[in-house]
Amino acid sequence: MVRERPVTDREFKAVLKALGFVGRPQKGTSHELWVCGEGKDYRRVTVDAHHAPYHRQLLKLMLHDAGLSKDQFFRLLDRL
Repeated sequence: MVRERPVTDREFKAVLKALGFVGRPQKGTSHELWVCGEGKDYRRVTVDAHHAPYHRQLLKLMLHDAGLSKDQFFRLLDRL
């Protein structure tokens, strides 16, 4: 198991980019929308940049949307 630590907005977006996610233009909201894939493989993650560094529960929700576990996320982050 990988030890958890606070995750910054920059780190979270770097992992999303490495997985192929692309940020969509913002339209009158403070939340950013990142998407990846098509059809059944489509994933959408809402990134709350103004809440960074992310606490456990928010990070868990965003990782669920991205289809990642915390272990997978921190392993990817350590490689970047």
